[in-house]
Amino acid sequence: MAKYTTALDDQGLLCPLAKSSTRRSIPTGNPNTKSPPAAAFSDSSRWQRAAKKSTARRQLPDGEGTVYTGGSTSRTLSHRLGHVLPHYANPHAVTIGIQLYRFTVPGPSSDNVFTLMNTNAGATGSLGVLPHIHQAHHENFFTFRGDYGSVPRNTAHTFQMLDPDTDMVGALSPGQLEDLFHALGKNYTSDANTPYVLQAVNDSSAAGPRASEISSLGRFDIYAQVDFQPGEPGESSFIANNYGPKYPN
Repeated sequence: MAKYTTALDDQGLLCPLAKSSTRRSIPTGNPNTKSPPAAAFSDSSRWQRAAKKSTARRQLPDGEGTVYTGGSTSRTLSHRLGHVLPHYANPHAVTIGIQLYRFTVPGPSSDNVFTLMNTNAGATGSLGVLPHIHQAHHENFFTFRGDYGSVPRNTAHTFQMLDPDTDMVGALSPGQLEDLFHALGKNYTSDANTPYVLQAVNDSSAAGPRASEISSLGRFDIYAQVDFQPGEPGESSFIANNYGPKYPN
């Protein structure tokens, strides 16, 4: 189970940017072809424009992005292709503190429509990352056998791993936010296919970048909210994931 903390923005909106005049449109596609409609993003965000342009020119390092189908290597995650991955395979995996991040659908393999990532870690008393917001990205988190968290744009948030074996999936839109994790983390490879790095020490190293670092990550759509104080959720009402308390909204 992971604990999420969020807050409304200063206008009381969960989905801000209400003053923006930009519009999001989805082309209908050509009815005479079998090609699906292409998703279109607003051009109001420099990040989104850069993400759309980066698909063709992004070059993966040798040996990364291998996709496994039926036990053999066949394709790479650098293109928009269907793929199958074994449980706990390590595509584009990095570690930040005790947290292990696997990117099962990186931005380029979805034409930067979204990124799909897995986060695995043991229990810790530290935050997974300091409070922050994203101006262009909407994050959705699912903890297996546990809770769901939605983080719209401009919503202050952080998270903390509470269970001794937390397995969380994140769907991030638009894609290619994985570039942030590759910039901050260490490349991870292993033949053991364990959920996370079992030798990792459960201490303050769990908490992502420091305040001085997170304040300089605007190029990755990360904007620090270091003074954010989450509210108190009240008394727990039932048990989630057979471990620890769960709180109603």
